[in-house]
Amino acid sequence: MFELPVVDGYENGQTFLAERKLRYRYFNQSHKRYLHYLQSKSQTDIVPVNEHEEGRDEENEEDIELRHNHEERLYFKRYEKPQNSYEIWRLDNKKRKREPLQQGTMTYSDISDIEEYGKRKSQHLYYSNHKLVETFQNQVDGYELLKKRKSTIVKNVDLKVIETLIQLLHVNIIRRKWNIAYRVFAQLVRIPSVDIRSIWNLGVEIMSHAQENNDPEQKMTLEFLEWMTKVYSSRAKYIEGINHKLAPMFRSSSKDHTAAYVTTLLWRSLYVAAAHTLDNDHYTDDTNKTSDAALQTLIEKIDDMLIIPTYMEESEIWFVQAMCHVVKTDYLTRQMSVERVGSINDIRRNDVTAAIKTAERCLQECLERTAGDTVQFAFPDRYIRRQLRQLEQRISNK
Repeated sequence: MFELPVVDGYENGQTFLAERKLRYRYFNQSHKRYLHYLQSKSQTDIVPVNEHEEGRDEENEEDIELRHNHEERLYFKRYEKPQNSYEIWRLDNKKRKREPLQQGTMTYSDISDIEEYGKRKSQHLYYSNHKLVETFQNQVDGYELLKKRKSTIVKNVDLKVIETLIQLLHVNIIRRKWNIAYRVFAQLVRIPSVDIRSIWNLGVEIMSHAQENNDPEQKMTLEFLEWMTKVYSSRAKYIEGINHKLAPMFRSSSKDHTAAYVTTLLWRSLYVAAAHTLDNDHYTDDTNKTSDAALQTLIEKIDDMLIIPTYMEESEIWFVQAMCHVVKTDYLTRQMSVERVGSINDIRRNDVTAAIKTAERCLQECLERTAGDTVQFAFPDRYIRRQLRQLEQRISNK
């Protein structure tokens, strides 16, 4: 009834394609280096090539390399297919030219040079997981790792358990039985074959409602989202040639886009920090603590994120930063009082002015980044700037 959030369907296909491309890339580059070695020794390749198809094969090989860059096709293109040359060879009554055996030997340094050249030219395909790269390097060195194969019966039992838990999870969410749904979700995330990135949104909603009374600040939800951002890297390169089951922005980060759970973490942190400032709306004479600790921590965290190129071009993160400074401005204006000493109010007034300028700068950065996007990130810019003007007038009356 519901789609199973298993890892096998996605990562096995991706790993299989990456492994084949990496392997054939190494073969092709090693062969290229070997041909260079033969030319330097004034020798010829021992692979038989049909005279009628020789020129056309070289042309096709160049076309494929330039247009498709398909390593597997380039590998098999070097070898003559018997079904394509059988008729020509049968009609040729002349004595076939036999290629002599190469009786020469290669030195160990020449073989090592060919292997190192193939490895070096294949390094740009090391975007795969570390396990695949280690397996490939072991195979190149002459070793082969024995994989622990899971029996079909055990695999089917695991899929049946996951299917049952997924159905229980959705049913309890529909019935709004959050405590039971939380227990089911806790069981799901402990199964190794379950991809947490496929059900993280359900987990966030469940934890928000299950711990609503015991955890008003949503510490468990924020810790879960923080764990997601740290475990799953945002520096991976997005591969467009792979048919993804889910939207990449929903389940992962890369150098080109920001994951949805990262922006969800920022929005929920802002909500908790804003609610915390309203609860702690009291006057204090400590001029160093001009804003709430949670809000200031969030502002510093977003400042660090905006240094990274992935988040630097994300308009939504700039908007969240602008909203943080709007909340900070509102908090600072409510901290001012006519009963305070004039010097303290002057310090607070300067802090409010700085927060307003920072908020306007973040809004301008957000507008510049949404100008060239096909799907723009829309927000009420005039309304927010009007609110900032009202907050600025509030401090002039005190």
